[in-house]
Amino acid sequence: MRKVRRPANPSAAIPKPVPNGVAVLSPAHRASWARAITEHDVKCDKFELPNGQGTAIICSRGRRQKCKDPGCDRNAVALCDWPLGGPNYGKTCDRPMCGTHRHSQGEDKDFCPGHERAKNTPHIWCPRCHMPSFNPNDIEKKFCGHCNAFHDQLDQLPPYEFPKKGRRKK
Repeated sequence: MRKVRRPANPSAAIPKPVPNGVAVLSPAHRASWARAITEHDVKCDKFELPNGQGTAIICSRGRRQKCKDPGCDRNAVALCDWPLGGPNYGKTCDRPMCGTHRHSQGEDKDFCPGHERAKNTPHIWCPRCHMPSFNPNDIEKKFCGHCNAFHDQLDQLPPYEFPKKGRRKK
């Protein structure tokens, strides 16, 4: 088991602030910060401070996402939680939404405007290919247009395989 060296004085590991509020890191601290940054999805910029005061590292996770609704430029506060079907089965829509275009479905579940309409429209999900169908005839007869089969016949068919993404072979 590898022993971790801890400083005798825990406050010695904390970078000391300079008058303008920017922390100055010693070479030993720079290495530990670099390791911490690479373990997270963080983008950092390094700046040399004027008059040789040291180096400033400014990190962020990037710009805030904007709402994807047409004509809206507000910051997103949530992502759509509508379950996707087909090759993306098991994933969610993840469309960024602002507070105005967010349709809350309870605690920690939100739908974008398009999927809010879809939720309120009658539909069925195919248990084989996991694709939804909004066609009233498909719903009535429990038919999947994607598999081209009735739901009661699906156990006789092999598991559905989606085409591979990328170029088609000629």
